[in-house]
Amino acid sequence: MQDVTVRYGFKPQRALYLLVALIAAVTLALSLPDVQEQMRTTDQNALVFTPAGAQPLPTEQNPPGEYGNGRVRCLNPFFYAVDTVIPLIDLHQRSTWYPTTERNGATP
Repeated sequence: MQDVTVRYGFKPQRALYLLVALIAAVTLALSLPDVQEQMRTTDQNALVFTPAGAQPLPTEQNPPGEYGNGRVRCLNPFFYAVDTVIPLIDLHQRSTWYPTTERNGATP
């Protein structure tokens, strides 16, 4: 695959093009509302938050509409993609946000 795409030693800039294309694809995928509904994060008190305005999932202790007030880092699809695709860079997006199989707090 590398011989077809990058051609070792001949055109190394092709690797950069592939890297940019991969970052763009992951950013586009994470920008979709269906994908963002499945992303979760937790704060130091183990409250689970979604990317939609950093609202905690509705529970008895967390009524819907209560915001995180800066307790959690906001999800940025571009920075999450860079953090995922380039392992040498740590932007604390991938370590903060994680995908789940749930949507809006309910299992499908």
